[in-house]
Amino acid sequence: RALANDPLLGERQRELVTALRRELRDALPSYAIPSAIVVLEALPININGKVDRGALPRPELLRDPDIPLVEPQTELERALAGLWCELLGHDRVGVHDDFFELGGDSLLAVQAMARLPARVGVELPVRALLERPTIHELARRVELVRKTVALQRRPLQRDSNHQRGRL
Repeated sequence: RALANDPLLGERQRELVTALRRELRDALPSYAIPSAIVVLEALPININGKVDRGALPRPELLRDPDIPLVEPQTELERALAGLWCELLGHDRVGVHDDFFELGGDSLLAVQAMARLPARVGVELPVRALLERPTIHELARRVELVRKTVALQRRPLQRDSNHQRGRL
């Protein structure tokens, strides 16, 4: 109804949300930024004078339009994307999409990291997702851990000259 009276209102609301999100990114860690922002003229109030949460509109969890969707390229990225889609209820996610902007929160981050070993064979702390909230960044961290584990498991090569000197 308000849009019919003011056709530019929707555009102004998008600009407001974009500006607010930009300010929040500068001030807060990514996991503390709301995954959805809804602009309302007024909060719905129940008969007791409190916010009527049931009457609030359901937020739409949208991808950041400034970040193009980049499909997962590697098997690891596809595994992480599948996990995120499962947890966040999305059909597709890009490797540069932020877990928290897609609707993730700290509880979903804990679930994601608990399921990670079964999906990719590596265990990481929840902090890894908080610090690296994109598939691309998290995949790089998983690869680093895989390489470190592989190096630790590789048998040491003994120098045969060193062993001869000990005999």
